Amino acid sequence: MSGPRLFPLAANEEIRIVLKIEDGGEVYNLVHIFRGLTAEDKKAFWGWMGRTELAGGERSQGGDYLGAVELLYDRSVKRVEGYEPPEAAERWRELIPLEHKAWAVGRLLKSAGTLSEEAQKK
Repeated sequence: MSGPRLFPLAANEEIRIVLKIEDGGEVYNLVHIFRGLTAEDKKAFWGWMGRTELAGGERSQGGDYLGAVELLYDRSVKRVEGYEPPEAAERWRELIPLEHKAWAVGRLLKSAGTLSEEAQKK
């Protein structure tokens, strides 16, 4: 008899997100390799999403989705494949298009799984 299934907590896991991008009639397979997200990474992302700002003396609630995406991407991406290497290799994160970061982070967040419908009802 086997025991209950255990959810893996792999601290050193690498998560590969493949984006198939079409541009100018060409199709590119762009791979973004992330380290596994930590609780601190997720807190920083959701904290950025829920932050408040003072605009014209008034407090406004609503996050900066693209800022949160870029924060999480830059914190957790290890490397990319399929991009032409820049001359200034240390700046490669800055050169990845924001749309690519957003698409990759969206898929990265989904990789954590989803709460079952039955559990959502409780």
